[in-house]
Amino acid sequence: MPTIVHSFRQSRLIYAIVVSCSVILCALWCSSCTTSTAPPPASPSAGISILHGGETITMSKEQAGRFETLPTQEKPFTGVLKVPAHVVATSISSNVTTTPLVLLENDIIEQLYGDFRKSRAGYARAQTQYLRLKELVQNNAASGKDLLDAETDMNQNFASLQEAESKLLQLGIYTKELNEMKAGEALLICDIPESRIGGVKAGESTIIEFNALPSEQLHGRVTSIGSSIDPQTRTIKVGIELSSRGGKIKPGMFAKVSITENETLGISVPRTAVVNAEAKTFVFVCTADTVFSRRAVVIAGDNAEEFFVVSGLNKGERLVTKNAILLKGLSFGY
Repeated sequence: MPTIVHSFRQSRLIYAIVVSCSVILCALWCSSCTTSTAPPPASPSAGISILHGGETITMSKEQAGRFETLPTQEKPFTGVLKVPAHVVATSISSNVTTTPLVLLENDIIEQLYGDFRKSRAGYARAQTQYLRLKELVQNNAASGKDLLDAETDMNQNFASLQEAESKLLQLGIYTKELNEMKAGEALLICDIPESRIGGVKAGESTIIEFNALPSEQLHGRVTSIGSSIDPQTRTIKVGIELSSRGGKIKPGMFAKVSITENETLGISVPRTAVVNAEAKTFVFVCTADTVFSRRAVVIAGDNAEEFFVVSGLNKGERLVTKNAILLKGLSFGY
């Protein structure tokens, strides 16, 4: 009897195990069927083809409808150039002489300007000595050797004068401007990009806003345009003169200078159409209903609403003006 009961219990245990395994296998099979038949989630870039390293993008008509386009056209454009500037010198009345006292931005400029003034005085003295000896030689009152020595000394002083002036010019400072500053005047220096220097003219008026005087807009005048380009920044130094506003403006102050450039006829594009990547500037052109082409462009002007494009776009091409940032992400894989 115990043997029969034991066998019956074993049978029930085996039956329970078999049923449980069947249920588990059935559940796994159903899950597998559901996974294999359910459609995969849609990808945001589904149906979009990126060709030629991102230079060409094709998509469906529905996707292309997200991007507004406008045909490019030539029209008059007036740019406003805004650049940072700093005060390199101010001039105040002297208590000792009638000549105004020039205050400079730092010790380096002071040293260079001091060297220039000393070299100028040395050259003037050597030149006077040379002319005096030349007259004496003509009257047989001095030797030719004395005249030669005086000429050598004059030339050496002239070389020193040129060297001192050249060092100041590299900083965008013209010695003539410093020498002719009147009491109550200030001199600023700003760096203009090489591509924009054509729109800046000597004598042109400017608007200046100082960080230290946020509620005031001052007016200045372009006095000089540098003769060399900084090889690192590709900029040219421009000098601007203005009133020191009763001593409010101090050497070393920072400001923002706005210069209205000359009106130019060409292609200008909305700021929303322009994107930047890899240290370059790009726009996107719709070359067909569903095809967009990435273009590198060169910009040579801007204002509050538009950029002036000098290369990379042709008149009549359809430019993407809305959601260009989305095309940038697709083009560069962002």
